[in-house]
Amino acid sequence: MKCVVEKAIWQLFSMFVSTTFSIFYRFSGTNMAPFRWSLAQHNLQLATEVAATRPNAPAEWETVAQILSVQFSTDEKTVELSGRACREHMDRLLKKFEEEDMESLKK
Repeated sequence: MKCVVEKAIWQLFSMFVSTTFSIFYRFSGTNMAPFRWSLAQHNLQLATEVAATRPNAPAEWETVAQILSVQFSTDEKTVELSGRACREHMDRLLKKFEEEDMESLKK
């Protein structure tokens, strides 16, 4: 009898958790696919915005992210960037540029 009760409680709990999480994800906007920096135009816009604002603090990077989110969004697809994503992508772009520059200097 104890196993049947435990099984019923576990089933109710799992139903509650799955329902709660599906409601949370539906209304929180966290089910949005991550933004891919696939176009060179996006990299140029990021570099231009960073050069114009010279962000240092996280709040300044969030401002850059908000500006670019508006620029990258279309009628069909809304883009939501974070300041951290912009900063990390800019760091990767600079690192790649420096690596390629060192390669060309060695020639």
